[in-house]
Amino acid sequence: MVGRDDELARLLEAFDRAAAGEAQVALVTGEAGIGKTRLVREFVSRLPEDTLVAFGHAVPMSGEAIPYGVAADLLRSLVREVETKRVTDILGDRIVALAPLVPRLGDGTERPIDRLALFAATQDLLADLGSEREVVLVVEDGHWIDDGSLDLLAFWARTLIRGRLMFVTTMRGTDLTPERLSRIDDLRRSFVDVSLTSLTDDDIAAQVRSVRPDADPAEISDVQRLSQGVPLFVEELAEHSEGARSTTVRAYLAARLHSLDGQHARMLEVAAHEPRPFSAQDLAVVAGVDPGSAETAIDAAANSRLLEPAGPRWRFRHELLRLAAVEATTPSGRVAAHRAWAGHLGDSSLADDLVAAADHQEALGVSPEYLAARIRAAEAVWRRGDNAAGRTQWLQALDAVCQLPPTDHGDELDLIMGALGCVAVTWQDVRDKILDRAPAPPDSLRAWQLRLMRYAASVWGERVESSTPTPEELRRAHARLERESPSLLAYTTAFNLLQCLWILRDYDGMRAMIPVAEALSLGLPEQFTHASVAAAEWRMITLVGLEAEPARRTLVEENLRACEGLDTRSRVWALVTAASELANEGDFRGVMRHVDLGLSLVPDVDVDPFWYLVAIRASNASLVLGDWERVLELGTVVASAGDRAHRRELIWHAGLVHAHRGDPAALETARWLREDMAAARPAPYDVADVLEAEMLVPHDPARARELVARHVGRPESTLFDPTNGPWEGPSWGFAAMLAWRGGSTDQAYCDRVDRDSDEGLAGSSLGVAWRREVEAHLARACHRDSVEQWQEVVVRWDEMGASYQAAQDRLRIAELLLPAGDRGTAAEALGSALTAAEALGARPLADEVRALAARARLVLPGHEPAEGETGPLTAREHEVLQLLVQGMTNDQIGSALFMSPRTASVHVSHILQKLGAANRTEVAAVAHRRGLVTGEG
Repeated sequence: MVGRDDELARLLEAFDRAAAGEAQVALVTGEAGIGKTRLVREFVSRLPEDTLVAFGHAVPMSGEAIPYGVAADLLRSLVREVETKRVTDILGDRIVALAPLVPRLGDGTERPIDRLALFAATQDLLADLGSEREVVLVVEDGHWIDDGSLDLLAFWARTLIRGRLMFVTTMRGTDLTPERLSRIDDLRRSFVDVSLTSLTDDDIAAQVRSVRPDADPAEISDVQRLSQGVPLFVEELAEHSEGARSTTVRAYLAARLHSLDGQHARMLEVAAHEPRPFSAQDLAVVAGVDPGSAETAIDAAANSRLLEPAGPRWRFRHELLRLAAVEATTPSGRVAAHRAWAGHLGDSSLADDLVAAADHQEALGVSPEYLAARIRAAEAVWRRGDNAAGRTQWLQALDAVCQLPPTDHGDELDLIMGALGCVAVTWQDVRDKILDRAPAPPDSLRAWQLRLMRYAASVWGERVESSTPTPEELRRAHARLERESPSLLAYTTAFNLLQCLWILRDYDGMRAMIPVAEALSLGLPEQFTHASVAAAEWRMITLVGLEAEPARRTLVEENLRACEGLDTRSRVWALVTAASELANEGDFRGVMRHVDLGLSLVPDVDVDPFWYLVAIRASNASLVLGDWERVLELGTVVASAGDRAHRRELIWHAGLVHAHRGDPAALETARWLREDMAAARPAPYDVADVLEAEMLVPHDPARARELVARHVGRPESTLFDPTNGPWEGPSWGFAAMLAWRGGSTDQAYCDRVDRDSDEGLAGSSLGVAWRREVEAHLARACHRDSVEQWQEVVVRWDEMGASYQAAQDRLRIAELLLPAGDRGTAAEALGSALTAAEALGARPLADEVRALAARARLVLPGHEPAEGETGPLTAREHEVLQLLVQGMTNDQIGSALFMSPRTASVHVSHILQKLGAANRTEVAAVAHRRGLVTGEG
C-alpha cells in the first residue's frame, strides 16, 4: 500500500482511543477504486491478534427490499467470530430478538423483527463484548446501506460511547442521494473522517516500481497521466503494458459505458475523441444532432458517473474512461469523429483549438490538409508568445513536410525553416531534427540557412560536422540576401549570417549586414522579428574594446526599454544581452538583477529553452559572487535536462563549487562530464580535465598542470579558445596559476598561456582583470611578481564582489610580505582571506591560509583562538606554559613534569605556534595578555 500512511495512522490512532475505552466511529470516504477497502484491510491487519473484527457488506439491491440487510450481514459475521454460546451467555432469552437477522440463533420459528428489542439486544451485546476486548465492526460500501441498518448503526454510534468499540464504514460520497447524505452528515460530526484523495505523482511512481522495478520514466509518466491517481488504475496499468486492455480495468470500464442507451453511448464515443473538456454545443456539432439531444446525452452520462463538470464544460471522470470510449468506437466511427472534430475546431481562432484541430488531422494521416492545419496552429501559438509550444508545433510541421513530396511543398518548407530560425530551437534540435530532415536545392536560400545554422551549431552547441565559412562564402551570402525580398526565411538566414560573422569576429561584416537584416524584416509579423530590437543588439556587439563600454551600456538600456512591451521571449533575450554586457564590465551584481527577472519570466526549461541562457549567466555570476548554493541548485535542476551543451556548462559550474570546497563530488562530476562529452564530435574533455586538476592542485600540482596543458592552444577546446573572450577568464587564471605550482616552470607552457590569454581577454573590464591575474601568476613563475601587482588585482576583485578570487590573491600578497618582514600587513591579508574562505566553505583555500599563518606563527585578526582556562592549548600544553613563562629550559620543564626534554621541546613548539609568538619572551607577554598564566606565573 503506497501513499496512505497518514490515513492509516489516523485509523490506528482512533483504534488506540477505542482500546482505552472511548468508542470510535470512523468514516472512510473516496471515489470508486481510490483504495478504501485496501486501506481498511491494511488497518485490520495491523490490529492485535485478539481483536474481534466483523464485516458487513452493503449492495445496491438492499434498499427496503431487504430490511436490515447490512446489519444482518454484520451480525452474522460477529456471531461466527464469538460463537453462539457466548452470544447466548450475554443475552439469554433475548437472543430471539436477533434470530430474524441471524437464523442460527433461533429455533426455526419465523418471527417479525422487533425493532426496539433488536436495538436493545445488540446494544447490550456490543457493550459486553467491548468490555472484554477490542471490537471492530466494518461496514463496506456504506453508500448503499439500507435505512434500517443506517438507523441501527446511528443508534450504536450515539449510545455506545464507552467501551473498547470501533465502527468503520467505507463510503462513496458521490453515490449518495441528497437525503441519505443529509442523514450521514448528521452523524459525521462525531466521526473520524478519513477522506482518500488521488495519489501524488511520487506515490504513483513508487507503486509502479513496487510492481515493476524496471519501469522507465516514460512508462511511469504514462501511468501518472492515465490513472489520475486512482490506485486501482495505477496497479492495473503497472501490471499490464497495455493498461486499459487489462481484464480488470476493461471489465470495469465496459460496465460503466454500457450503462447508457445506444444513441447516447455513440454520442459519448464521438465526444471521447477530443481529450479536452467539451460543451453541449461542441457535442451537437461533431455528433450531428440538435443541442437538446446533446444536453440529454450529457445529462445521462453525468448521472452514470461517466462525465463531470469542468467549469461550463464537461469532461470524462477518468482518462481511462475516455480511452475506453474511443476503443469501443468502430474504425469508420473513429475516422468520422476525428474528421468532425478537425472541421469544428479548425473554424476557431483560438490557438489551443487550432492545435487540437491539427492533432485530429494527424490522426487521419499525414496529408497536405494536415500540414496546412499544423502550420496554422504553429503560427497561432507563436503569436500568443508561447515559445516552447511554438517550437513543438513548428518541429511537427517539419516532420509532416518531410513525409510529403518536397517538390510539392517547397514554399511550406521555406516558411517552416524561417519560423524555426525565430523559435527557440535547441542545438540538439538543429543536429537531430533540422539539418538532416530539411532537403534544400543547391544555392537556394534554404541551403544557405542550413549551411550557416550548421556552422553556428558546431561552435555553440552539439558538435556537428561542419567547416568554417570562407570570407568568399560569407560575401556571397551577403550579396544573395541583398537581392531577397522580405520573408521569414530570408530574415532568419540574415540572422544566422550575423551570428557566424560574430563568431568569426568580423565586425566590419556585421556592420554592413545589419541594415540588410533590417530591410528583410519589413512587413513581417512583429512577433517573429522585433527587428529594431535585434538590430540594436547586433550594433552593440560590433562595438568592441574598453573605450566602447559606455556606448554598449547605452544600447543595452535602450534595448531593455524597447522590449518592455514585447513578448516574454524578446524580454528574456534583452535581459540576457544586458547580463552579458554587465558581466563583461565586471558588474556581477547588476547581472543578478537581470537574471533574477529573467528566471521569473522563464521559471524552468520546460517553459522555454531560453531558460538555459538565463540560468548559465545566473550560475556564472553566482560563482563569482560566492552564492555557491545557487550554483549547486541550478546544476541539480538541469541534471536530467536534454540540451547537452548547456547542461554540461551548468553542471561544470557546480563541479567547480565542489572543487573549491574540496568535495570529492568534483571528481564524480568530472567522470560524468567525460561520459557525457563522449557524444560530442570531437570530444575535447577539457571541462572534465580542468575540474580534476582543481582537485589535484593541493596534492599533485604537476599532474594538474599536465591535465590543463593538453588543452591550452588546442583549437577545439571550449575553455581555452581565445575567441570565447572574458567568459573563460577563470580558466586562464587557473592555467596561469599552475605555471608556478609545484616549484618548476615550463617556459613553453607559460608562453602559450601568455599568448592565448592576451588575445582572449582583451577588450573588456572583466577581461582586463583576468589578464592582470594571469600576468601576476606568470610573473610569480619567474619570481618577478610584486605586492603592488597583486594588490591591483585584489582591488578589481573587491569591486566586482569576487570574494573567492580576492581571497586567493590576498594569500599571494601575504606570501610576499612575510619574507620582507611585514608580519602585521601579512596577518591582515591572511585574516581577510580566511574569513572569505570560511564563509564560502572553501576548505582547501582555508587550509592553505591556516598553514601559512602557522608556519609564520601569526595570529590572524578575527580568528584569534577562543579565550578560556587553556585557550587554544591542551591541558598538558597549559601546564608546560606555566613553567615556560617562568623562564625554565626544556630540560627543567621535562624534569618538573616527568617528561623527556625532547617531548618538552615539542610542547613548547606547539605553544609558540598556537599563540602566534616568535620566541619564548614573546610567548610570555601573549600568555599574560590573554590570561593564560595561573598562580604566580
